[in-house]
Amino acid sequence: ARRTDELAYERHATDLLASTSGLIARAPSAFPSLLTALNLMRHGDTGPRQFAARGAVRADARISAPNTPGDDGRVTLVIDLTMQPGWHVNAHRPLQHELIATTLRMRGDRADRRMAAPSYPPPEVLRLGFQRAPLAVYQGRVRIDATLEPKPKQRADVSEDPRAWLPFELRLQACSEAICLAPETLVLQVPLPFPSR
Repeated sequence: ARRTDELAYERHATDLLASTSGLIARAPSAFPSLLTALNLMRHGDTGPRQFAARGAVRADARISAPNTPGDDGRVTLVIDLTMQPGWHVNAHRPLQHELIATTLRMRGDRADRRMAAPSYPPPEVLRLGFQRAPLAVYQGRVRIDATLEPKPKQRADVSEDPRAWLPFELRLQACSEAICLAPETLVLQVPLPFPSR
């Protein structure tokens, strides 16, 4: 249901969980797959690939390490957004203040890393059927980059796992030429490719 526009999948999953809820409550250890599916249904996917707009928008995140790691420990976060034909998301700087901008931020406070200001692609300016004013949007495939830098005072701290997954929040609002869906925040969990020093 999250990756397609088939809402029947969500109804089927809800019915299945409802019909087995009594059994699950009596012996939860006997139903690990159903409990995992329930968690996925309630909270969504985890990891570096997430879907929005019922599958119309896909976000793929990765950390691109330099070919020859330097002493500074900088790496680049890359978010590839892919939208199905006929769909778009608002640009980082929409032309109308009431529209929800596409934004990227690091979630929480990491002791060892900080994210520099993201680099957003230039938007396309379009006029669509439901809006008379021009809109600044991203459509098709676009990329958002951000540099991840080690925090100098914390570089010697080995208390955190340097290969830990870094969480990022991507906020967006997807629209087609007919409808705009509610804003969504995707949480992308991305592993560092090598230990920071």
